Amino acid sequence: MRFIKAQQQIHLLDPKPGRPTKEHLAEMKFRLQPTDFQFTDRPLASRMEILDHQATRDASLEFHTAHIPGAMQPPLAKHRPQPSHARTVEPQQATKHRRNSHAKHPHPPSATATNLRLTSAVFCFLQCATNFTSAPLEVNRTIGPSLALQCRFKYFRCHMDPITFTPLYMQRVWGGRELERVYGRQLPDATNPFGEAWEIVDREKEQSIVESGPFAGKSLHELWTHHREEIFGSGYAQHPRFPILIKILDARDDLSIQVHPPVALAASLNGEPKTEMWFIADCDPGAKLYVGLKHGVTREAFEAAIANGTVAECVHAVSPSHGDSIFIASGRLHAIGAGFLIHEIQQNSDTTYRVFDWNRLGLDGKPRELHVAESLASIDFNDFEPSMDQANGDTLAACEYFKTDRKSLKAGESLTNPNAEKFSIISVVDGALKSSDGRHFAKGQFILMPKASSPLIAEQN
Repeated sequence: MRFIKAQQQIHLLDPKPGRPTKEHLAEMKFRLQPTDFQFTDRPLASRMEILDHQATRDASLEFHTAHIPGAMQPPLAKHRPQPSHARTVEPQQATKHRRNSHAKHPHPPSATATNLRLTSAVFCFLQCATNFTSAPLEVNRTIGPSLALQCRFKYFRCHMDPITFTPLYMQRVWGGRELERVYGRQLPDATNPFGEAWEIVDREKEQSIVESGPFAGKSLHELWTHHREEIFGSGYAQHPRFPILIKILDARDDLSIQVHPPVALAASLNGEPKTEMWFIADCDPGAKLYVGLKHGVTREAFEAAIANGTVAECVHAVSPSHGDSIFIASGRLHAIGAGFLIHEIQQNSDTTYRVFDWNRLGLDGKPRELHVAESLASIDFNDFEPSMDQANGDTLAACEYFKTDRKSLKAGESLTNPNAEKFSIISVVDGALKSSDGRHFAKGQFILMPKASSPLIAEQN
């Protein structure tokens, strides 16, 4: 967390009258280095809504400041006039107040009072959006030995800005360079085929890294582990990792005919279940998806087709259009044909069993591994000739793992989380969006909207 510092003061917001009376109470403890203090002229009223002065005083607002022996003194910032509305607590008053409440909130031992001056109301956060519950919460953060500060306060709401991650690009024998052409991406090299961009991922070996903002450089797993309720909301305690994986697939050649293990069999096959959905972001005329079996194909007939290399003749094919989608439950036989750019939303799994790979060689010049026994155990042999899905209102797909909606906005309209207490992920299919902190999100970008996130505004239809 970063704080606003100027003129050796911690500046606090002056609230407007008539704020809601619902109150959240929190107790926080910090240790900070002088380098963690920054000054900004940017108004913060839009970032945090503060309760009125009386409610704050009723919460027994207390500030305890102490200088740790041997630490550097915080540097003086350029003088700036103090707001006329600020009520300043002089060091003597702060010290007296601290002594009166020492029994409840003792400050760190072996510390001596500093000359830090405090203004009234509530501690200001810079680019931090923590929505605490009504129960007391203690946060301990140790960055370095300089300043220890303890405060007890009330506040109502604080907003967090959207979060974006750096994509991970994967070379694939069936891939191409459409990410470069359609989305203007800078791919890792100028010649190799890249079939996948992992946009949101929390795997042991693959991690999304935050691009900018207060969490810049942190992995998705770090956010999920250390800021789960703050960013994502409650109700995810059973998931050790972020449960969704999102990719963009660029198929310039046919993918293997494959299947993912269903929940009931995955563990016995040493795999992970994987239910997913595809959104067709772009496609060539006549491009085909392979989903399910043709009517009349039995397991015995399918096994015979594996032996003689004619599996493709057993699989049902459809020709979708831009904007179509289809749900691929675990156990559904499927393959993406050549000529697609697809947004794939799936369970956080990377288990795929290939049953047929068009008799081709991999990037290393050798046939790619097939998983015939696992595929035969996983395939739903009662899944015949499915069609592309029809939307249910805005909803393209809904299951116990994810829900995908399509939203159309006119320029100037805003987009927020469907549930303010839960996160969501936005994929810009067409047009452009802008955040309240001035960032622009173009076609093809993915955006994590934290719980209680500030809205996104459509710049184009």
